[in-house]
Amino acid sequence: MKLVSINSLFLIRNILLKNLYKLNLFVTYRCNSKCKICNIWKYTNFNDIELSGDEIVKIFKNLRGRIRWLNLTGGEPFLRDDLYEIVFAAIRIMKPLFINIPTNGLLPQQVENLVRKIERHCVKNTNIVISVSVDDIYERDDNLRGVSGAYKMAIETFNILSSSKIIEAYFQVNISGYNIGHIEEVIEELLRHKKIIITFAHKMDLFRNFDTTMTIENFKSEAIKFIDKYISRFWRINGFDSVVFLMYLKGMRYFLLNGKLPVRCTAGISTLTIDPFGNVLPCPYKIKSVLNVRDCEYNPLKYYTGAVKKRVLLENYDCNLCWQNCEAIPSILLHPIKSLSRLL
Repeated sequence: MKLVSINSLFLIRNILLKNLYKLNLFVTYRCNSKCKICNIWKYTNFNDIELSGDEIVKIFKNLRGRIRWLNLTGGEPFLRDDLYEIVFAAIRIMKPLFINIPTNGLLPQQVENLVRKIERHCVKNTNIVISVSVDDIYERDDNLRGVSGAYKMAIETFNILSSSKIIEAYFQVNISGYNIGHIEEVIEELLRHKKIIITFAHKMDLFRNFDTTMTIENFKSEAIKFIDKYISRFWRINGFDSVVFLMYLKGMRYFLLNGKLPVRCTAGISTLTIDPFGNVLPCPYKIKSVLNVRDCEYNPLKYYTGAVKKRVLLENYDCNLCWQNCEAIPSILLHPIKSLSRLL
């Protein structure tokens, strides 16, 4: 039996048994974009020391056999000079079924270097997905990103990724008040390049954007109208992934209409989140630390038990902060019957 098949069985088993299977690892909070909807680029606490590559390897070794889905995120992950070493260490040590990396696309050369190194090592048993963030088209995207030429660089990055036979490339569109008025035009343009991921802008600790009025909760009716149009115009069934994506979109519709999640969030159950400085967080969007891996021999599971885990689960139990895909999709998978009954 192929390793990928064995990993798939382990993933299904962990989901059914409500075990941990996904690691959200923020490799940096640094960002070279200045997005209007997100202020993470304003992070200035440079006294905090990011986890080194060697420290990350220690975490991977302690999570060996547990993680089937690795999300390497930021900030801008490609600002890490050792990103390839982190990716290759994850594949070698943890053997995840999936690795996904979001990027703003402003570093096409670094992306190409990573792709070519991965291709040379003939990675076969891990599915690597890299999504390029594009929230609008042409100069409008440059304006939202606060970077001249951002759209052109993002397209260049996407084309580099699309040329690879190993990497799966997507555009990721974050819908907010800045683009909701013409979002169908954006979607139509990006669909010419094929695959897209859709997310919705929320107010979050992580994004440091509580002073904005352009997040999606202020544009509920427009967002619901878009979701309905997108499903009728663009969505087509194309395997299991497309069904999960449909449930995610309908879950967002439910969230906007009802002000609460369609199913309980699995943060802290199916997923574990570690920030760039080794802090274990309740979820990717809450930056309040519950422990630090540097204080527990780089083994978060050693102390992520008892009172610490209970604290995380209580905080997330009735949380209705957001319906973001990085936690929404694991939540759908953990609650398949309820998800199917409410969302299909």
